[in-house]
Amino acid sequence: MKIHYQFIQKTFGRYLSDQVVEQILETPEGLNLGGEKRKVTLMMTDIRGFTSMCERLEPEDVMTVINNYLGIMTGIILSYNGSINEFIGDAIMAIFGAPIEYDDHAERAVACAIEMQAAMKGVNEKNKHYHLNELEMGIGLNTTHVVVGNIGSEKRAKYGVVGSGVNLTSRIESYTTGGQVLISSSTYHEVADKLLIKGQMEILPKGVEKPITIYDVSGISGKYHLNLPEKKEMPMVDIHSLIPVQFLIIQGKDATGEMTKGTISALSKRKIKICSPIVPQKFSNVKIQFFGQSGIKIQGELYGKVVDFISNFFIVYFTSISVEIDAFINGVLTVIAQDNQV
Repeated sequence: MKIHYQFIQKTFGRYLSDQVVEQILETPEGLNLGGEKRKVTLMMTDIRGFTSMCERLEPEDVMTVINNYLGIMTGIILSYNGSINEFIGDAIMAIFGAPIEYDDHAERAVACAIEMQAAMKGVNEKNKHYHLNELEMGIGLNTTHVVVGNIGSEKRAKYGVVGSGVNLTSRIESYTTGGQVLISSSTYHEVADKLLIKGQMEILPKGVEKPITIYDVSGISGKYHLNLPEKKEMPMVDIHSLIPVQFLIIQGKDATGEMTKGTISALSKRKIKICSPIVPQKFSNVKIQFFGQSGIKIQGELYGKVVDFISNFFIVYFTSISVEIDAFINGVLTVIAQDNQV
């Protein structure tokens, strides 16, 4: 019986948290279908530009990247007693406060998210060793009431959560850029006295009737005392010869439709400023194609998120960039730097 117990624990422990496994093994009702209403903090994570990156890598390299990332993040989540609900491709959904209740689940979740962002340096160092792409991750947190328990049928079931807060958590995460931790107002109010906030914004996610406020976390004090790694962003520089581009506003997961013309008037390693008669809404995701002065399309594409707009200009923060476009931008910046030295 002991060997059987250890086998089940080892097998399911690869997919579920230790708490869920213990509950299944030690309580007769552990496998019963059904659930209970519980206040928890939900986490959603996502690798920026992962889908487009997969298109450029061999399948074995994709698996190396994702397994390296998931392995490190899983260890951190479990160390804060979070329960991993599921992996959705490169995304992670985790629960803090279920199946084991903790009064400080929101604090644990925020601290966990900050440590996960700090751990991305190690993820990318390992990727660099294999000559693979650098990754960036966005994290969204939301404290909400949900129904937690075993969901499914007698033949197949999983421990999961149900409630409108699940979708809202995913929506909040979708507003992040790489390296960010965005939290809902409910999570903020749970641990406001310990949080370091660098900004807040009002958003109207799909399916929500009224605008909500989300907060951009930079650190947490108290027993965890953690801060996000500082991001050193070079300011954008103006360019004299405007770079022609065409961009497409991505709707959901679809990157199809009619392209809009524009020109780049300023850029940096991570951002570009585009002038266009059509200006996407803030937080829109866009796909951008570059063209040389001769009008010939430059190979590769850039994916980004609109982070600001002024009149007929908008600013795009990169979420994924092809090798060809990266080299092109570096070339432009090198020429500008040389011209400024003359």
